[in-house]
Order: sequence, then C-alpha cells, then structure tokens
Amino acid sequence: MSGDMDTIYVGDKSIAELEQLWNCQVEDDDFYDVISHNIFLADNTYIPARIGEYTDRRLRGAIFGLGGCITSIINREEILVSFLDHPNPLIVSEAIDALRKSSALSYWSIIGLKQNHKSEYIRGATLRYARCLLEPVESATILIKALSDISPVVRQNAIDELSELKDRRAIVMIMPYLSDPNPEVVQAAKYALNTLTRLA
Repeated sequence: MSGDMDTIYVGDKSIAELEQLWNCQVEDDDFYDVISHNIFLADNTYIPARIGEYTDRRLRGAIFGLGGCITSIINREEILVSFLDHPNPLIVSEAIDALRKSSALSYWSIIGLKQNHKSEYIRGATLRYARCLLEPVESATILIKALSDISPVVRQNAIDELSELKDRRAIVMIMPYLSDPNPEVVQAAKYALNTLTRLA
C-alpha cells in the first residue's frame, strides 16, 4: 500500500468491528490493507486461520498484513510461499513483497525464477526482493538488466531500487531514462538522480 496506515482511521475499533469492516465488499484495495494491518495488531491469528477462504482482493490485503505484522506468526513464510504460484499476479507480487518485508532470505531460488514472468507486477516485485535481500553486487546486476524491460512499471521499479542501493555509479545508467517515453519512469529517474547526486 502506498500510503500511511492512518489514512483510513480505525484505531479505535474493536476486533469485532474490524472483522465487520473486513467482511464488507469494497472496491478499494487500500481499504483491505488498512483493515488487515489493524486486525493483525489486535489478533494475529484471525486472518491466518481463514486465509484460504478469501477472494482475491481480500486475500491480497491479508497477505499485505502478514508481511507487515511485527509479531511472530506461526508458519508465516510457509503461508506466503504457498501463494507464489497463485493465478492472480497481484497476489503473487504481494506474496513476494510480504516475504521481503518479513526478511525471508531463503526464497531467491524460487522468486528469482520469476524475473521473466509475463506479469510486470511480478517482475517488479522480484526486483524489490533482490535489492533488499541479495548482496549489492548481485542485486545491481539484476536491476541494471531490468532497466531495459519493455514495461514502464518494471523500468520504474529498477530505477527506484538502484537508487536505494545508494551507489553513485548508478547515475550513468539512470541518466538515459530522463528521456523515457513514460512520464512515471522519467519522474523516477529525476528523483533517483537527485538522491544519488547528493551522496558524499
């Protein structure tokens, strides 16, 4: 979720009220992210016990919550790995991101195979995982290759993650993307270059 967990304020809700909200039919994915996050804060067993029952939008929110939950959850990694071959690419990419947020280091042998997946969202999630959990030299090699991806979503992810490596040598590789046909890629390149040029 690309916002703050407090965007939808539910901090004063009981677990019963959160469960009612969770079971509402809402078209906004962020809604389920916020409710999932708050349910995990109140009871970290509620969602994992029911995760097999959820439709895709609620399931994606449940996986988001699993990845962000700061308390220990039995079988968290096993649950997340079980969704890496789900037919919905948004579920798979959320599972990869949740494994990354959980610092689950040992799944590159599975996730790395998805670098050329047909879904741009899955390819982007593999880049985020690689940058966070692989050695910088190995992740940089993967990110540099992804700069030439046909999808602007993946190019933007590659630029963002290269910037996060905080290595000024990436500047020369990112510069050409100031002329990318996609405005979001251009914006990512500008932000990355601004970040990298400020490094000592």
